[in-house]
Amino acid sequence: MARWPLVFIAIFLCLAIGDETVRYWFRFDRDAILAGEVWRIFTCHWVHLGWVHAGLNSAGMLLVAWLLPQGHWKYWLGFWLFASIWTTVGVWLDERTALYVGASGVLHGALILSAWYSRWLEDFRRYLMLIIIAAKLIWEQTTWYDDGQLMDVIGGHVVVNSHLFGGLTAYAILVIVWLRKIREEKRVS
Repeated sequence: MARWPLVFIAIFLCLAIGDETVRYWFRFDRDAILAGEVWRIFTCHWVHLGWVHAGLNSAGMLLVAWLLPQGHWKYWLGFWLFASIWTTVGVWLDERTALYVGASGVLHGALILSAWYSRWLEDFRRYLMLIIIAAKLIWEQTTWYDDGQLMDVIGGHVVVNSHLFGGLTAYAILVIVWLRKIREEKRVS
């Protein structure tokens, strides 16, 4: 089991202790960002609506840990920060969203990369996970998706654009790596 996701879980849960005060200062707040509080672009992905929300995102991080992704923790932190920017862009583009908290957008990207770079998943399961997550991201963008029951559990709406942009960030990274590999193979031959 990878250890770095456990550190992320500890951060999620420690910030959940701060409850509304921490959430107020770290959440995505469109007006506050426009007023210069740019740290919110990153910090909104570390705080949650409450314990249940933090617990669900922590469960996702446990899945990342279980997949045992390759790579030093510094690369994964770098991905988290990079994906935070693009996930926040996705939230920003939904003009109906003035406030946002949660790790699930960036977590979607982390799950995609963790599945692909897992130390033990065979190719079939890697591709299957990538397809399942892509199908979920597409479904969430349709009129058939309803977050009503989940909203009751976590205490707020699911901002599906965060999932989409976090996932697209990871898929874009995989495409770039694949294209580089092809270019290197052509150069060698």
